Amino acid sequence: METKGRIELKYYINENDSYILQNRLKHVMKVDPYSNQDGTYDTRSIYFENSSNKIMNQKLDGLFERAKYRIRIYNNNLNSIKLEKKMKKNNQCFKEVCNITQEEYAKICVNDLDFMIESQELLLRDLYIQMSIYKLKPQIIVDYKRQPFIYEFGNVRVTLDSDIKTGITNTDIFNPNIDLITAVDINPIVLEVKYDDYIPDVIKALLNISSRTQTAISKYVLCRRFY
Repeated sequence: METKGRIELKYYINENDSYILQNRLKHVMKVDPYSNQDGTYDTRSIYFENSSNKIMNQKLDGLFERAKYRIRIYNNNLNSIKLEKKMKKNNQCFKEVCNITQEEYAKICVNDLDFMIESQELLLRDLYIQMSIYKLKPQIIVDYKRQPFIYEFGNVRVTLDSDIKTGITNTDIFNPNIDLITAVDINPIVLEVKYDDYIPDVIKALLNISSRTQTAISKYVLCRRFY
């Protein structure tokens, strides 16, 4: 787990605002080195949930301490499949990450979990406990395009997430041809600002944070209206 939490601020913005921000940020912040040539990358995750909607209800209830589990890939790169646990504690975010294989994911999908008990990865063993007790399973695909910018001072990361989509009742996240539908009728762009202890004034000014309305956006919850 990250030993130190990070602050996350989220805002809805429109396409025009996104265009202006991109042109401002690229002169001061660095483009994430893992981005494609156009400065973006495709992000696809599948979130774990149960029949009682435990994860979504914790989010909607605004619990100060909560956790969600997901499996994530970037640009459909199957050589790097991440299992992630994202935790919220007292308005700070923490994250644990480990690698898994396609074969391990296939076993998780059919509830063949013995390998998790014996794993050297603490996160896999943790997920095993959650799946056993709360009957979590991979259910909800969240797919979007991300444009990331980074700034060394304050360890600031700014992302613009657009084209948010989901896959109805389909858990085959490795299939590039999976049918996806737009998550919301008016597809917003989500501005996320993540940092450690502070945001440098130059970044605050570029983002015009003081005039924006912060909101508790969850792309996962946006995609849940179809389930």
